Amino acid sequence: MDEILLFLKTNVIGRPVQTDELIYTLDNEAMEGVYSDRMTFANLRHSDTVLSFDLFVIADEKIYRLDEQKKRAGLEKDFSGVSVFRYELARRRSSGELTGLMRFVSASQDGAPAEAVVHSVFDFKYDAFLNELRWREEQVLYRDQPNGDGTWRPVAFESVSRLYLENDKLRYQYDGVCLDVHLKTGEKKQSSDVYPRFLSKER
Repeated sequence: MDEILLFLKTNVIGRPVQTDELIYTLDNEAMEGVYSDRMTFANLRHSDTVLSFDLFVIADEKIYRLDEQKKRAGLEKDFSGVSVFRYELARRRSSGELTGLMRFVSASQDGAPAEAVVHSVFDFKYDAFLNELRWREEQVLYRDQPNGDGTWRPVAFESVSRLYLENDKLRYQYDGVCLDVHLKTGEKKQSSDVYPRFLSKER
């Protein structure tokens, strides 16, 4: 816990990072998303066994319908806005591991995809050799994902995150996988939606 706290206080909290524009495809390439953001980790709180912090995200995210030539035919959704997420972790006496959750707190826009979304957080570890903090997340239940025909479908995300330094500048790497969710059974399968690696950099 001490190493994690020192890393967060020294290298992460209050240092803004920025994600350059990324493009991804949805609904079997019927739509194209364009995403960029600015993020800051803040509000670190801790005790001997509990750790929490917030993630503030200012995102520019637009999803476009594609025509048969895979050219943009119109704006389908605009998810741009400011969102706040909270990480809440506790050290488990049974294992010594830090586990917990990441939950949506608020957003500036109505109908944000992450409303009422919670992720379990585990494998939350500091690597002293690499001087990096990494963890895994698995979404509980599901969220809505737009389709090209104006309908929605249930999806969930699983991801691996890293916080590390490059030339004394903070880097936040997010590798996420989108999974289609069967509403009756809860079964998750690989989605056709393809997301690139998100890499946010301190300037």
